Amino acid sequence: MTLSRLAAGTGFFFFASLSAACAGHPSDAVLGRRLVEHHAEFDSLVSMAQIDSHVTRIAQDFTWLDSSAAWPRPNDRLGFSQERWNDYRRRFRTLGLDLGITRTEDEPGVVFLDVSGVGMVTGGASKGYAYSMRPLAPLVASLDDPDTGGRKNGRLYKPLGGPWYIYYEWGG
Repeated sequence: MTLSRLAAGTGFFFFASLSAACAGHPSDAVLGRRLVEHHAEFDSLVSMAQIDSHVTRIAQDFTWLDSSAAWPRPNDRLGFSQERWNDYRRRFRTLGLDLGITRTEDEPGVVFLDVSGVGMVTGGASKGYAYSMRPLAPLVASLDDPDTGGRKNGRLYKPLGGPWYIYYEWGG
């Protein structure tokens, strides 16, 4: 499952339980308010990520390129300049994106802005924002206590308006 993309390189490990995982994430209301309060900054960050589309993962302490997830890499192979990476990291702190930005092969064109992750590579959950110009599915009314339908992994979306969604991903 794609949750391994969040755990790799982050340096933190938590217990993996879906019921406990829900408690470790900010509420939909908190995420919605943050988007409204910082809408221009979120839009600007997504624009940066779209320019740097060859960088599939941008975290505080590593980057993945569409051609290589190997880490560490020399500074001239980060995917952008050190100054730009510092700008990303500053924006992550301002916007509460503790886990950075991710792009996945299973959702092309979607920029995931990763707020929180609970679990380990073998199982857990993550929550954050998704930006997509095409409609995303499946949609739910709330991700505060998501109904996973008994599935071992997946992703759900709550629309926030326009191209913005909250996502909840679980699995392992």
